[in-house]
Amino acid sequence: MDTILTIALPTYNRAHLLDKQLAWLLKAINGLESECEIIVSDNCSTDNTQEVIQKWLPSFQKAKFHANRNSENLGVMKNIAYCINTATSKYIWTIGDDDPIQKRTLGYVLKNLKEHPEISLLILNFSCRHEPTGNLIYPRCYQIETEEVRDDGKAVFERCIQENHSGVGFMTAQVYRADLVKQAVKNGQQV
Repeated sequence: MDTILTIALPTYNRAHLLDKQLAWLLKAINGLESECEIIVSDNCSTDNTQEVIQKWLPSFQKAKFHANRNSENLGVMKNIAYCINTATSKYIWTIGDDDPIQKRTLGYVLKNLKEHPEISLLILNFSCRHEPTGNLIYPRCYQIETEEVRDDGKAVFERCIQENHSGVGFMTAQVYRADLVKQAVKNGQQV
């Protein structure tokens, strides 16, 4: 079976956070390994990021796992572009190494991608916490009560911008159809 979703983790000098993210992913991907590809792209970290990757590598033997280490720090956008361009699945979910995700979210994403194979963009709702204190700033970015699958993606995207400017720019809240986001990266190669 071809993988449906590439889960990409671009990272730089946050080994302790990457460690937590890979622990979440191992639990979340259990039973879904054949449907997912994992890419971890280290942007030439100077901390123990490579040790963390090597620690987790044996745990992901059932999944397609690609670990990359850039020979120099390319900057965040080029590291993300590397992840996008390397993805081999129909969809790509680029996740920040510091973004906590509920265990059930991966199953939810895969379910929606299978039920709606024509989808170009899946926008996930999320909460926001003040990092230093851990206090909840808002429990949900988007104030919607039911899920929406819409053909007018531009209108939905514009509404998301109006409701919360950070939401559409928050990479972990976006799952893209890979061919479209690869074309966008190619067209904006000056990243």
